[in-house]
Amino acid sequence: MNTQRRFTSVFAAAVLAIAAGQAVAADQGLSREQVQAELQQAIRNGSLVAGGDSGQTLAELSPNRYPAVQAQGLSREQVKAQLQQALRDGSLVAGGDSGQTLAELSPAQYAAKGDVVKVQAAAPEQGKTRAEVKAELREALRTGDIVADGDSGMKLNELFPGHYRNVQ
Repeated sequence: MNTQRRFTSVFAAAVLAIAAGQAVAADQGLSREQVQAELQQAIRNGSLVAGGDSGQTLAELSPNRYPAVQAQGLSREQVKAQLQQALRDGSLVAGGDSGQTLAELSPAQYAAKGDVVKVQAAAPEQGKTRAEVKAELREALRTGDIVADGDSGMKLNELFPGHYRNVQ
């Protein structure tokens, strides 16, 4: 049963690849024969995405069934040297969701020798008083101009227009 399911997944992936290949071919001007040749090559080298949710190619799932791909690019030593340089100059992206580099988050730590880094303190923002905030909240509740519970993002006056009809 597992073999039949795997075959069905591979067959479905091949059919989708043909359809996608033909759509791409129409944009790139490839002939039907060229698309079929590319599909056959992808089947031979295992570069088709396997069925299921893994997102891996057939060659990644079963490396013993497909020829080994020759690695191209940098040597291990070159990659290590680039990493060390990025650590020194702060060009690595910091963890979290900010998308900023380490140097952007801590410019003083990654400044070149002799550079003067100006750290500007943020001016304190003049906010509203507690009484002003409470008055705004009361008004929003009265007019329904406040986001309702849930994921809709709608305001109370949008969800229940009859309740807030006479409120201006």
